[in-house]
Amino acid sequence: MTGYIDQMGASGINLARIWMAPWFGGIEWHKTVPGYHGIGQYNLRNAQQLDWIFERAAAHGIVVDLALQNHGPFASTYDRQWNENPYNSVHGGPLEDRRKVMTDPEAMRLFSSALSLHCRALGCRSHHLWLDHLDRSGCCRGEARSHPRLA
Repeated sequence: MTGYIDQMGASGINLARIWMAPWFGGIEWHKTVPGYHGIGQYNLRNAQQLDWIFERAAAHGIVVDLALQNHGPFASTYDRQWNENPYNSVHGGPLEDRRKVMTDPEAMRLFSSALSLHCRALGCRSHHLWLDHLDRSGCCRGEARSHPRLA
């Protein structure tokens, strides 16, 4: 990632979008994947890597738009990762139905806890969970574009 950020800075690029996904940058995923420890237990190596990315990007004048959730973990069609998702009850998570991620109280508590960790680490003053990726996945169609209870 060092090379990419340095090249972006040298090229005058001033905005980068990074997805926190199971394959890069995510902090919470199924414990069978190296570096992950299951729901509510965070991948500190990835968190540290994201901290470094933000520091390096800032040094180059690059703003990072961090997507806290990609579409796959709650998708049922393309790029679906629901079967590996730690929120899935098959793996001890609170959800039998992936579409309940924004309405199930325990799932919302866990999501909110993870979002709060991000904001404390990144110095956010407030946060909104935008449902863009979740809506595209077919998971939460009809939900509000941002979730007020997680703001």
